[in-house]
Amino acid sequence: MQTKDNEDSPKEFSLEENQEARAFLRERFLRVISSVTGKPCQLYTADDSIVSGEFQGCDKEVENYLIKNLKTPVFEYSSVLVRANDIKTITFPNALKISNPEY
Repeated sequence: MQTKDNEDSPKEFSLEENQEARAFLRERFLRVISSVTGKPCQLYTADDSIVSGEFQGCDKEVENYLIKNLKTPVFEYSSVLVRANDIKTITFPNALKISNPEY
């Protein structure tokens, strides 16, 4: 909030501006999730394992990921729900190709 005493503080945004910004960010997030759904991914786990599979989506809180054909060092699972807390990083090897079909 901007005060008369401190011109360097950020100004307050209107409710409409906040709603527009949230809608814009939500749409971009959904586009990203849509673009990687069905694509191969690698998951780097909290115990330093690397597993791979096909990303199928996440819940709205992004606390769980659905991975199809998950390959672990020990076993292969047809479909697994993975908790976000168990994952350090998810990578998509073909991310550039996924985001830009011209490549």
